[in-house]
Amino acid sequence: MFQLLWGCALLLMGLAFFFRIPEVMQQFAEHEHFFGSWYVRLSMYLASIMLIGGGGKKLYNVLGRPSVPETADAPESNRSAEADASKTNPDHPPD
Repeated sequence: MFQLLWGCALLLMGLAFFFRIPEVMQQFAEHEHFFGSWYVRLSMYLASIMLIGGGGKKLYNVLGRPSVPETADAPESNRSAEADASKTNPDHPPD
């Protein structure tokens, strides 16, 4: 549940930051002494895209993936996959 809320918060903050950049750039234009506006604008858009991407990835991991139930016989399934590979691959020696 916490991961879902965290993903939503990241995504919403990234979107809010993305649409607020033009307002901030107008204020920044008054005090443009240290860096060019292109550098600040690029940095702000990059930060907002990273927030949106991180939130989207977190939401995909929580909501998008089908859940696979963990079973006690998981190592056995790996052994059977190796046995099948040895039957189909002539370079792989049989056990």
